Amino acid sequence: MPDQDTASPRTLRLTFRTGGTGLELVKTERVDMITPPMPGERPQAGVNGGFWVELRDRRDDVLAHRLLPQAALGTAEVFSPDGGIRREFGPVQDAVFEVLLPDEPAAVAVTLIGEPPASVFRESPAPGAPAVTRELARFALPS
Repeated sequence: MPDQDTASPRTLRLTFRTGGTGLELVKTERVDMITPPMPGERPQAGVNGGFWVELRDRRDDVLAHRLLPQAALGTAEVFSPDGGIRREFGPVQDAVFEVLLPDEPAAVAVTLIGEPPASVFRESPAPGAPAVTRELARFALPS
């Protein structure tokens, strides 16, 4: 089932914590509120850059997505005078942030998609190389 064009009357409020131990989902709440829409097309791992979360069903289909602020994950895009863009990773900061997604009955997991820090590459990706986004973390949702 693709991302919905209509607003959901129920919302999952997911609270994440970043820090020295990585990223963890610390709280899941189901709230009676209209889920804010997510404008634009759903980004694709390996094609688009940045960070986002995806709500997934048992078949691993994406039900919804939400873009994440890059500052929440200690990263920024740096623009060069020659027009190039590169991603810089700072030290992992202790931070808490929330993500709002539709409360879909078929949802069983939420995934974090993004660009891993350069330290996980054997060699740094070449400047201007295609995005290397991939699944970075997966969290099961409580029933």
